[in-house]
Amino acid sequence: LQAQVEGLKDSARTTREELANARCALAASRSAISAFHQRNYNLAIELYDEALTCDPRNAYLLNLKAYAQFKAGHPDLAIQTQTRSLAVDSTYAWGYFDLARFRCAVSHRPTAEAIEAASTAVRLRPDLRRVMQQDGEFQKLCGNIESRLSP
Repeated sequence: LQAQVEGLKDSARTTREELANARCALAASRSAISAFHQRNYNLAIELYDEALTCDPRNAYLLNLKAYAQFKAGHPDLAIQTQTRSLAVDSTYAWGYFDLARFRCAVSHRPTAEAIEAASTAVRLRPDLRRVMQQDGEFQKLCGNIESRLSP
């Protein structure tokens, strides 16, 4: 019985820590999103870093940071951060979508790596094919990449 009680205490302590980390990440990410929408991308990156100190394995926050890095003119850093995001969650379709965008931006055309990332995004979420067709920025960078995707 004592072992069960100790186990429950440990579980409660872990839950409290996770909740505190989530609150910390949420507060910083709200500010980061606000900075991003104000086109203050460098501040957004700093605030995403703050959020990630609270929740370092959050694929969504890593994706948002990568997009802020991209908008700040650092597509190579965005690719690195996005790769970390996908290492955390290899099923995050939007991560592959943005990785394709970043790879097209660096190469000024859709490379094999960009096509592979876009194919994975569509395989995970078929509706992203339509998003690719309708996203002006994506089209400008990657062109008609969706016609070249693997099935």
